[in-house]
Amino acid sequence: MQEHEASKTKSGRLSALSLEAQILLAMTYWYEYRTLYHIGMHFNVHDSSASRIVRKAEDTLVNSGRFDLP
Repeated sequence: MQEHEASKTKSGRLSALSLEAQILLAMTYWYEYRTLYHIGMHFNVHDSSASRIVRKAEDTLVNSGRFDLP
């Protein structure tokens, strides 16, 4: 995900979570499969932000070629 962050061409608002916290958020979602609302509350972000973080992590993994989703 560091490569993904480095390759961004548009500048925008920085994430409220560090890269490590974003990975932990995504892994928490995949492992526990709690609602994004509750995970967002745990990480102090809105559920839509949690959704974007999980989607970004999934897209990065799929595009790396080392991971396939069913």
